[in-house]
Formats: sequence, C-alpha cells, structure tokens
Amino acid sequence: MAGDNKENKHRNIKWRSVFNLCDLHSNQPGRGLDYGDFVKSYQVMLCNYKVFGFENELAERFMFRNQKGNDLCDAVMAIFVDLTKAKGIAKKPVGEMTDLEAWVVFFALGNDNNYGQVIADITKEKEGIAVARDTLLTISQNADERARFRSRRIWLQDREHEQAVARKEGRKEGRAEGRKEGRAEGRKEGRKEGREEALAEYEPVIASMTAEIANKDAEIAALRAKLSGGSS
Repeated sequence: MAGDNKENKHRNIKWRSVFNLCDLHSNQPGRGLDYGDFVKSYQVMLCNYKVFGFENELAERFMFRNQKGNDLCDAVMAIFVDLTKAKGIAKKPVGEMTDLEAWVVFFALGNDNNYGQVIADITKEKEGIAVARDTLLTISQNADERARFRSRRIWLQDREHEQAVARKEGRKEGRAEGRKEGRAEGRKEGRKEGREEALAEYEPVIASMTAEIANKDAEIAALRAKLSGGSS
C-alpha cells in the first residue's frame, strides 16, 4: 500500500485511542467510590502500520504528564504495539526473545505459514502464548461465528464511512445555504434534523452491539473461570 494512503487511512488512530480510553475509564461503575479507587484503565493498540513520525519503540506507552515530564496520575495508559517489527524479531532465536517480542511475533505472524515453525517454538517456550493459541483455535472452529463477526465488522465500517461522508456533505451544504439565506434558524434546524437522523440510524445498531458485547463478556468470563480452574 502506498504510504500516503496508509497515513490517510490511519490518521485518526491516535485521537480515537484517546476518546476510547477516556470513555472506558469514565464508564466504570463508580457510585460511592473515591476517584482514586477507580480501576486503572489500559488500552492496547496492535498496529500493523506506522503510527508515529519518529522512530518508536516496540511498545510506546502514553500517560498524562506536564511539560516537564512529571506524571499527573497513572489512572489511564494508552499503549501502541508496533507489529511491523515482527519479521525482524522472528529472525532471533526464540530463547533470546523477550515476552513482548514473542507476543508481537505471535500476533503479527501467527497465520503466516512461512513462520509456522517459529510460532510452534514460541508456544513451546511461552506458556501464556500457548494458552492464547489454544483459545483462538477453539474460537476459530466455529466458522459461522467467524463469518458473522467478519460481516458485521465490514457492515459497521461501511456505515461509519457513509455517515462520515454524509455529515461532511451536510455541513458543506448547510454552510452554503446559511450564507445564501442569512438565517441562523436554517442552520439550527439543519443541525437538529441531522442529529435526529443520525440517532435513528444508529439506535438499532447500538442496541444490537450492546447485546453482542454482553454475550461476549459472558463467554470471556466463562473462559477465564475455566482457565483458572485448570491452572489451580
């Protein structure tokens, strides 16, 4: 892929990560809790493309700091893992890989037949990665589930793109109409109608995704309980 296209495609990843991380932290059930008692929130982004304009580490960690580098708090952290370094790491003997390096190779090259032996050696060496592999194999056995989630993801991506284009065109037309008519009422009504249409469009999607996430949370809880019981 061309560099310009990739940069354009992923230009919002940093801003999106901030929004999602803050949303994750602020939606904790915190009634009756002191703010300092909230659970720390981490967001890990596995990126198979370059995110930063500088030479980044394998994992870049970001927190709230002032201009002198002093931490405000460690309540939230955004972590970007660079999967583009995986092929270089895979040339190392597995015994010399750090845990992070082994995970990067597993996530980036786990489905690449050219690295099958490397992945096999990693799962023998790293127990946690072996558990993750077995879990993924169990999930992948359900072809219908895979197809449903893949179709769902593509549909949501397409809808988000269409909505973004529609909002952009709507703002452009609204500005032109507002300048032509010179009426603030027109702009206000346009924004109101746009918000109502967007809400009506997304309400069934949000409801469906909420139910889907709840089901997956239950499956994950059951899997954790199973793994905990097996390790005891």
